[in-house]
Amino acid sequence: MIKPVVLLSDPLTQNPSIAGGKGSALARMIDAGLPVPDGFVVTSQALHASTPPNIQELLAPLESASTTDFDTINQVSGLVRDAMHGVELESDLLDAISVAHRQLQSDAVSVRSSATAEDMADASFAGQYETFLNILNFDNVVLRIRDVWASLHSPRAIAYRIQAGLDHEAVRMAVVIQNQLQPDASGVLFTRDPVTGTHRFVASASLGLGEGVVAGETPADQFQIDPDTGIATSTQIVSKDAKVVSVPSGGIERVEVPDSDRLQPTLSALQIQELSEMARSLEDLFGGPQDIEFAVADNTVHLLQSRPITTLDTSDNVDWE
Repeated sequence: MIKPVVLLSDPLTQNPSIAGGKGSALARMIDAGLPVPDGFVVTSQALHASTPPNIQELLAPLESASTTDFDTINQVSGLVRDAMHGVELESDLLDAISVAHRQLQSDAVSVRSSATAEDMADASFAGQYETFLNILNFDNVVLRIRDVWASLHSPRAIAYRIQAGLDHEAVRMAVVIQNQLQPDASGVLFTRDPVTGTHRFVASASLGLGEGVVAGETPADQFQIDPDTGIATSTQIVSKDAKVVSVPSGGIERVEVPDSDRLQPTLSALQIQELSEMARSLEDLFGGPQDIEFAVADNTVHLLQSRPITTLDTSDNVDWE
């Protein structure tokens, strides 16, 4: 029987059917000696055991729905998510989560989605499931786990599965809980130019938490990097008037950046080289071009995620953001 909670350092966690795409990738990165925040996974089997018995009945109207059948998709989504929010976790599962949470010895954690059908070479659910940052106590962690489970059936996720021809009941959701970093800067790096497909590293980094870059809510510096040397061949340093930070009471907020810091580069030359070395290691580890999320805290580069680049669009000459 699969344990309901596994550590990221556990070899079992490298199985995507247990830990989902994100969780299994993080486990492989840790096994390879790469710098990943410590954490654990509430496995996909835990969701399966907690799923309401009438879920098949609630999902039935989707069998004949198309991606443009918005009324059906929204109605089913609302009913299923309400059912998931009402789930009572079994005491054994709560105990296992509590033990793993205490072992992290962290005042704040992130609660991240990790579906079994995500970050694939031919499909990506990036940004369609919920992730919560700076969660401060165990009760809130449990609430956010249910929120992540419910996001498996958001309208966007349902419509994408219909388009991709994926079985709604076959897709499972694991949840990754990790120590929350308080980074000076965060960003994303593509090991191929996402517009032209050129073999060069392209990074975007903003001050504070990476949510600002991922959601496009904060200004970000841009770097084009030689993949062999790790030296930036082109940089665009912008005025960064805002950043996303953790709030002492929990959660995150967008705050103003002091004038003196706005034109400071988010990444140093040494950090760019370190990140490039990690990017090369990730390409070797996963066997192809990668879309990487990273954070810089205490002058150390940390890796938060790596997934295949699912599209390399060379049809348009547009500026990348």
